[in-house]
Amino acid sequence: PDGTFDKVKARLVARGDLQDRSIYTEDLSAYTVERCSIMIIITIAVKENRHVASLDIGGAYLNAQMPDHNPDIIMRIDPQLATIVCDLDESYNKLLGTKGEIYVKLKRALYRCIESAKLWQQHLIQTLKDMQFAQNTYDPCVLNKYLPDGKQITIAFHVDDLLITSCNQQ
Repeated sequence: PDGTFDKVKARLVARGDLQDRSIYTEDLSAYTVERCSIMIIITIAVKENRHVASLDIGGAYLNAQMPDHNPDIIMRIDPQLATIVCDLDESYNKLLGTKGEIYVKLKRALYRCIESAKLWQQHLIQTLKDMQFAQNTYDPCVLNKYLPDGKQITIAFHVDDLLITSCNQQ
């Protein structure tokens, strides 16, 4: 707030615009929660005096693995970044190309790859289903878990941002 420097923050992103979209046969789009769903969830939360929390999952895409059936995604790390990587861990020196670049195969979804949003969404939904949440039939970005006392927990998500409501605070 006072203008003094705090820290350097960076994120490695892929160049999805360079990916060949013609090799993908499936729909790679990810859903986004409907605004009316958010309004309904908030209305129910107020009516039932629910606790409300919002959550941002940092590095969310990195939780989703690239499937084996996908074509391999090879990413070029430019010489400037490759030098930094090699300074941090000398074992990467053996991977340096003739022009100082490093080529890597992605094993996890990386921000801006064309399939990453869909992979992350599938991972999040499956994780919540494994925790006994049921996906809403009208909005796939809303999931509910019914508790033994008859109450429920509701989670709505937009990419890596979650809105959570529950009568119980835990």
